[in-house]
Amino acid sequence: MFTLKDVAPAHYLLVARMVGFKTSTIALQVTNGKLVIDPMVLEEESTVLGEVVVEADKPLFEQRIDRLIVNVDNSIASAGGSVLDVLERSPGITVNRQSGGMSMNGKSGIQVMLNGKLQRLPLSTVIQQLEGVSAGSVDKIELISNPSSRYDAEGDAGIINIVTKKNTDEGLHGTATVGLGFSDVSGYVKPTGSTTLHYKRNDVALQASYSMNSDRRWQQWNYERQLLNRDLYSNTITDRYVTWPIQRFSAGADWSVTKQTSMNVFVSGFSDLWKMESFNHSRVAQNGTDSAHIALHDREVNHWKHGMANFNLSHVFTNGSKLNIDADYLYYHDHNPNHFVNDYTFSATNTHRQDQMRISKETPIHMLVLKADYEWKMKALKIEVGAKSTLSELKNDVKLETLQGETWVPDSKFTQAYSLRDNAHTYKYNMIKVSTRTKQMQICIPIASRDEATRYRKSILHLLSKIEVDNCDDAMRESVINAYKLLFHFTNTTR
Repeated sequence: MFTLKDVAPAHYLLVARMVGFKTSTIALQVTNGKLVIDPMVLEEESTVLGEVVVEADKPLFEQRIDRLIVNVDNSIASAGGSVLDVLERSPGITVNRQSGGMSMNGKSGIQVMLNGKLQRLPLSTVIQQLEGVSAGSVDKIELISNPSSRYDAEGDAGIINIVTKKNTDEGLHGTATVGLGFSDVSGYVKPTGSTTLHYKRNDVALQASYSMNSDRRWQQWNYERQLLNRDLYSNTITDRYVTWPIQRFSAGADWSVTKQTSMNVFVSGFSDLWKMESFNHSRVAQNGTDSAHIALHDREVNHWKHGMANFNLSHVFTNGSKLNIDADYLYYHDHNPNHFVNDYTFSATNTHRQDQMRISKETPIHMLVLKADYEWKMKALKIEVGAKSTLSELKNDVKLETLQGETWVPDSKFTQAYSLRDNAHTYKYNMIKVSTRTKQMQICIPIASRDEATRYRKSILHLLSKIEVDNCDDAMRESVINAYKLLFHFTNTTR
C-alpha cells in the first residue's frame, strides 16, 4: 500500500511496473478531496528466450595418469590427412614408412588397438591400413606409454588406441574418398580410394568399409668396382620394378539387446600383393678387355592374405559389475614364390651357360583367441578377474629347386616343412580397495611370475610419480611411503 500526500489537483497517469509482469496504467483526476484507488493487479508476462548455445573446445592434448590423449578434431593439421599423419605429429611417436616400423618414446614393439580391440596384424600392415584411414573418422587417439596389467604382455613398449567417431543418426549414411598420387621420379600414378557405409535403426547398427591403394615403383642402381693390382673392372646396372596393390574390407553389426547387454560381430580382411621384377646386367673386364657378361632376372611375389572374425558380448549388472566376453578367429596366408634365371657369357671361351632356380614358400597361420573379463564392484572394493586362451597353428613349407635339363630337382638342404602348434592359457586377478575418507589406496597384487612382477613395479612407479607428496595430508603421505616400500619389496623378491 502506498500513500501520496499534497498532490496538486490535476489529471494524472498512474503506472506500475515490475520485472516479469506486464505494465499496468490507470488515468486519474485529483481534486481537493481524498482519492482512494482500488488495488492494481499485475499480470505475469512470459518471455521466450532465444537459443542458448554453450560451446567449449577440448585441448589438442590431454594428459591423464597413464596416457596422453590426442583430440583429432582439434588438430588443424589433421584436416584432410590420414590417421598415420596425425600419429607422426603426436608427441613421442616415430613412424618409419619405409621400413613399416613405429616406436613410442624410443621403444619399439608397440601394439595398436581400434576401439579397445587389439589389431593382431604385423605392424607394417597396420601402418599401411592407418595410411588409408581418414583422420576425419577418428574422435581421439590414446597414447598409453605405460600399460597396466589389464593389457596383454606384448604391449609393454606402449599401446596406441584409436577411437573412432560413433554415428548416432538414424538411417543410411556413407562417405567416399578418391585420391591420386604421382611420382616425379618413376612417372607412375598412385591411385587410392575408400568408401564407408553406416546404417542405424533403433537398437541395431551396421557398418561396412572398403579401401584400396596401389603403388608402383622403379629403382635403378649403378655399381662400378675396380681392382688396381689385378686390373679388374666390373660394372653392374640393376633395374627394379615393383607393383604393390593393397585392398582392405571390414563389416560389423552392433545390437543393443537391452540397456545392460550388447552384442557385436565384426569381420575384416586384407590382401597385400607385392610383385617385383628385377634385371641385373654385369660386365667384367680384365686388362681393358671384356671377360664375362652376367644377366640375372629375378621375379618375386609376396602375397599376404588375412581374414578375421570377432564376437563380443558385454553385460552390466544391476550392482555395477561388468562382464565382457570376446572370441576372435584369425587366418593369415603368405604366398612367396621366387624365380631366378642367371645367364653367363664368357668372352675368352665364347661359351654360354644358364642356371635357373626357383623358391616357393607357403605359410598358413590359424589363431583362435578366447577371452573373458569380469569386474565386480562392491562399495569401495573393485575386483578384476580375467582368463584368456590362445590356440595357434603355423605351417611353413619352403622348397628350393634347380632346373637340370628339363626337370626341376629339389635341393634337400634348403627344402623343409614345419608345423608348429602353440596353446597358451593365462589369467589375471586384481583387487583394488580405495578409502575415500583417508584418501588412501591399498593394492593387493598376486604375483605369478617375474615378468608379471616387473609389470606391476612399472605401474606402481608410474602411479607414484603422479602424486604430489608435498600437497598430501599425513594419511596420504604415509600411504605413498608404504607404496614405495611395496615397490622395493617386489624388486628384491623377483630378482
